Amino acid sequence: MKKISFRKKHLHKHNGEITIGDFYGDCLSILISSDESYVAMCGFDSCIVYFLKEPFTEFEYDLKTKQFTEFNVGGDKVYQLKDDKTHMFRLMDDFGSYKINSKTLGITKL
Repeated sequence: MKKISFRKKHLHKHNGEITIGDFYGDCLSILISSDESYVAMCGFDSCIVYFLKEPFTEFEYDLKTKQFTEFNVGGDKVYQLKDDKTHMFRLMDDFGSYKINSKTLGITKL
């Protein structure tokens, strides 16, 4: 019987660490923006955008905060993230490509 596992992603700081993402299985793709203002992490059918600014908020499912957001884009796996511009990134999955604006959190299917 295969064990189902969840993998947490942590941000290491000078005074400890906090959880910035939690995925069903492995995180498949991670991108840190060129200006280091956010990190985008994708796993099985979801993508989390976590803004790297203090005070840091620990990631929790269904928590409404400006520190992070989670997109559920569908498909079996998210395969690739690409930093298009400082505040834009693109993700691709089985069903297509999406552009996400990290400032407005708007998502557009390409």
